[in-house]
This record gives sequence, C-alpha cells and structure tokens, in this order.
Amino acid sequence: MKITRHVCPLNCYDTCSILAHVDNDRLIKVSGDPLQSYTLGTLCSKGYSLTEHTYHPDRILYPLRQSSRGSENWKRITWEEALQEISGKILEIYQKDSNLLPLALLDGKANTGVLARSLSHMLSSISPITQIENPHSGGAVLDAQLLDFGGYSQKDPEDMKKADLIVLWGVNPASTAIHQMRILQQARNRGTKVILIDVFPSVTADKVDKAIFVKPGGDGALALAILRELMLKSSLNYHFLFRESEGWENLRDWLLETDPEQMRNVAGISGEVITYLANEIRRCSTTVFWIGKGLQKYTNSGQNIRAIHALAVAGGLMKDCGGGIYTSHSVDFLFNDIWGSDLINNRKMNFSSFMLHHKALDPGIRMLWVTQSNPLVQGTELQAFRKMMSSLDLIVTTEHFLTPTARYSDIVLPAATLFEMEDIIAGGWHQWLGLNEQAITPLGEVRSELEIAQALSRVLNKAFPGVCPFPADRAISDWLRLAVPPQLCRQLGIDTYKELKNGPQKIPLKKLADNSQLQRKYRFVVPEAMELGCPEIPSIIAPVSPPESYPYRLICVRQADRLNSQFGNLSWLLEGQVRDEIILNKELAGLKKIVSGDQVSVYNQWGEITLKAKVSQEFPDNIVVCSARQDLNVKSINNLIGGRETDMGKATNGVFDMAFHETFVNIVRS
Repeated sequence: MKITRHVCPLNCYDTCSILAHVDNDRLIKVSGDPLQSYTLGTLCSKGYSLTEHTYHPDRILYPLRQSSRGSENWKRITWEEALQEISGKILEIYQKDSNLLPLALLDGKANTGVLARSLSHMLSSISPITQIENPHSGGAVLDAQLLDFGGYSQKDPEDMKKADLIVLWGVNPASTAIHQMRILQQARNRGTKVILIDVFPSVTADKVDKAIFVKPGGDGALALAILRELMLKSSLNYHFLFRESEGWENLRDWLLETDPEQMRNVAGISGEVITYLANEIRRCSTTVFWIGKGLQKYTNSGQNIRAIHALAVAGGLMKDCGGGIYTSHSVDFLFNDIWGSDLINNRKMNFSSFMLHHKALDPGIRMLWVTQSNPLVQGTELQAFRKMMSSLDLIVTTEHFLTPTARYSDIVLPAATLFEMEDIIAGGWHQWLGLNEQAITPLGEVRSELEIAQALSRVLNKAFPGVCPFPADRAISDWLRLAVPPQLCRQLGIDTYKELKNGPQKIPLKKLADNSQLQRKYRFVVPEAMELGCPEIPSIIAPVSPPESYPYRLICVRQADRLNSQFGNLSWLLEGQVRDEIILNKELAGLKKIVSGDQVSVYNQWGEITLKAKVSQEFPDNIVVCSARQDLNVKSINNLIGGRETDMGKATNGVFDMAFHETFVNIVRS
C-alpha cells in the first residue's frame, strides 16, 4: 500500500491535510494527516467522500463537444480537436481586436492550489482579458483592513484558545469550519466564554455559551453601541488612542452626538444586551472577534467591519496574545513571483456589473471560459446570465461533471482531481502549507489546469509564433520549486519543496502578513473610504429595507457536507439529508397558513422556486432561511438572487462583492 500526501484544495476554512492510500494505482481510501496540527488527522464528510468523487461513474474523463448549445447531444473529441477550436477562436479575437478583452474568464477558485491559477495567467500573458470575479471573494473584509490598518495581517486560529472571550461574529463554524470547533471547545474547557452574534439561530448557536441575534446588517451599529458604552465607562485603551492612532476625536464626537437609541434600533439589540457585551469585554483581558463570511454579504458590510475594527482597537483587544481580529485571508501574494505576468491590466467585473454592462462593453464579449465554477447555479441574475450566454460565439467549461453550466457549454474539458496532479496549497484561514502529490495515474484523459494552459500555449504558438509567452515546457518540478523558493524554504525550516513529502509545514505569521503598506498608526478617519462611497469614519450605514411586495429577507446558508453546488451527486452524502427546506417563523407560517411539510412558492422579481416549509418558533419573523442549493424542481436557489453589491471589495479585488443577504422574497403556500 502506497501512501501519498495531499491538501484539500476546496475554498473553505479548513484546508485539510490528507493521506491517500493507494493500491495497484487505485485510490482505496483517504484519511487525515496527523502531522498537521490544525486538522489533526481528521477530515470533514466532504473530504472522506473524495474517493467516491474520483471514481464516480458520471465523471467526465474525455473532452466533449456539444452539437448545439443546450441540446445534450454530446460527442467525444480529442484534446487536439478541442484545443484547435479554442485556439482558433482566441487568435480570431486577438487578430481582430489586438487584445483578448472579448474573452471572459470566470475562474471560481474552487481549487485554491497555486498552479490552479495557471489558465488565468496564461491567457493574460498574451493580452489583457475580461476577468469575471468569483462572487464569494470576501473583498469587503480585505478592503476594510486596507483602509483602517493600511494592509493585511493575520492571526493563527490555533491561538484562539488562549483568549478569555471569543465572539463569533457572523460565522457558523459548526457548518463551515468544523476543525475550529475543536479549538473553541478546548477554550471553553479552560473557562473561555464563547458568544455568537448572528441574525438567526444557526447550528453553532447550541454550541456556545450565549447567542445574540442582531438585525441583518445591524452589526456595525451594535459594535458602535458597545464602543460607546466602553467609552462612557472609561474602559478604552487611551495609550493606543492618543499614541498609536489618528482621528479618534472625530469618532468620539460622533459617538457622543449620535442618539444611542438609533444604534439600538438599527442593531435590534436592547440596552441591557449592549451593556452585557461591554461588561464581558471589560472583564476579559484577551478578546477575539472572529469576523465571518455571513457578515460580508450586505450592502454595508465593509462599514460594519470597520466599526468592529474600531471597537477592537479602541477597546485594547489587538495586542494580547491570541486576541484581536480573526478573518480568513488570501495567500495569493505569496506566489505572485512565479508567473512572470500579472492580472493588473485585465478588465475586471463582478456578476452584477457584467450583467448590467456586457452589452455596452467595447469590445464586447464573444467567448466565455468557465473554470472551477458553476455560475448557472452559483451566480446572480441567472435568467439574464443564461440569456447572455446564448449570444456568445463559444463557451468552454473545465469540469469534473456535467454541471448545469457545463451542459450549456460548447466544449467541456475534463479536469483532474487533487489525486491526479501535483501542486502547492496553503491555508486561507490557518497557517499550514503542504505539497499535493500525485497519487494515481490520471483517469481517462483528464488534465490539470497547468497541463491545459501549457498545451494551449503550445498550440497557440504553433499557429502564431511567439503570441503566448507562458512557459509551455517548464517541468512541474520547476514550477513547484518556484512556488517554494529558498527564502520561504528557510522560513519553513526545509531545504527544498520536496521535503514537504515528509509532512506539511507551518508558515510564520510574519510571512502571511502582506504588510508592505501597513501604516504606523491606526486610522479612525480614512478619506479614501469616500472614494468607495463610504463615510470617512466607521459610522452607521443603515441596511437595505425590504420592499413592500417582497417583505422577507432570504438568508442562504451552507450545510456542513456541501460547498456551494459541489458534492451534490455523491450518494452517501445525500443519504438522509434534507435538501429542499426553507425555514420560517411560526407567526409568519400562521399568517400564510403554512405548516411544516407544505410545499411553498418563494418568489421575487428575479424568479420563483418551490421548497418544503419547516416552521420554527426560534426564527425572526422577517427572515426565511434556506440551506438547499436547489428546489423541488431542481432549480437553483440563486434564481432569486439579484445584483446588489457590497460597499467594499473594489480596492483589493478590483470589483465589489455581491450582497447575497440583501435578497427579499415573498412566500405563499403552493
């Protein structure tokens, strides 16, 4: 039995280290790697399902060509045929427009490996392209850090257990970060109090000491109300405020002038609860604020996060060991030097701006390439997006399965799994970096993103010598050596990347801090925020109110055994799981004459879906919560999602994020 080391590349908190058990070139099972202290030898259900995923009978193993878009009339073609057609369209665009802006690449970054970015860098090495950004990129928190701190710095989530108080703010780790739950329990065992702040009782609510439910989008108002309470009790870090920050007087005056009742109303939190939270922070010497993804999906997300920053720094929470602000992060900057090209000149758009402006783009979009994404399920304004797709000359999708997006493509290229390729993968939450070895011979004719990029580069250069400078013949070992250069090796305590075959290594925190722009002083007043349409100080920006026709806010949440639309076809994960429920409050159900088990129609101006109702007394009466990805008629829940954007994200990612939680619906018994 051969054992190889891997890292789960899925875009989630845990980035589990994996051992593959291989016999006679066949993957027999997977297990957790005990040498990685964050995941500590255990995997989530998705990780344990990877064997079934790899050998699933529906997996695409060869390039496919559809006779006409949406016909489902598929023909197996060779890689040469696929690449010739793709390269022909690319060169046609390039020769006509002298650039590749009519080519739109949608890289969903479902694979977080370093070399999984090969396609975007290969295409961009020829000419700027149009880049449609992942709608779940988390840019609001990055922009807020950039504005307030001047750069990005990270905390080690394994240190969280050292805190006296942990506030989970808009995060549901029992579903989205299961390995952090072990650390939270360790903290509770040593006397740490864990408080959840969320808009509804998630599965994490039963696993904390206290759960507090804020109005959607009211988190910033709550943070400022707590800060005001601490200020009135003279419980701030005045040394920091007057020596290491700028603009505190402006925020102080705003706090004194603003009616506290306004803060309480926007937050939906009583004065007693605000006092309780302020007293807990005063009581504890080390406090953690974990800012989750749920907090980042409103039109005022960035401003809310800035308010939490202000509470943390003014309250003196940032410098204690284990305390301060915890967020997920991007480690792409660690590997920028390997490409020899950058994406800075690309025309970047999010889903909303792409759908709003694609007809007016000059030059317009004629070709779409989708990789590591399923936008006809995960995107926004899905009906309009599908209509836009129908107008394109060519659609290419790289995939493992015939997803709805793949089924509406002209060419589908078979993608390798993590067991069929090599890569370097670093955590986007914890500090661990590992080598992903190749465990088995690739099934059929599947290829990695790097292999596709290099093969296409060779075809392009054969037809148009010198058009593509991407290193088409660079060996995989050389790519990996570039990804883990000597300086990083020294910080990891190894001589070469090959030593990662002996186990993953922890990246020093200083290396994870992209602090080239970190300012000496924290700023409460940031004039640059006005360029994003936000106030200079982290004052209250009220969340969007529901329209009269659609009075209920739809919150879509993730189940522990699913990641967006992935893993929905694996039998043992589906067994016994509820996939088609929407949860509503008892009073709302009574008003609509709905009981649990009823089929209900959920609709708005964007679309309509059908789900089964589940009535809960614990839920707010103005929120409906859905953890399904598709309805009873196999329609995506995102048929209800429009094009609202968050207030931040553009400074870091070039585009604003999508405000998924600003979706409003009505509901009626079917």
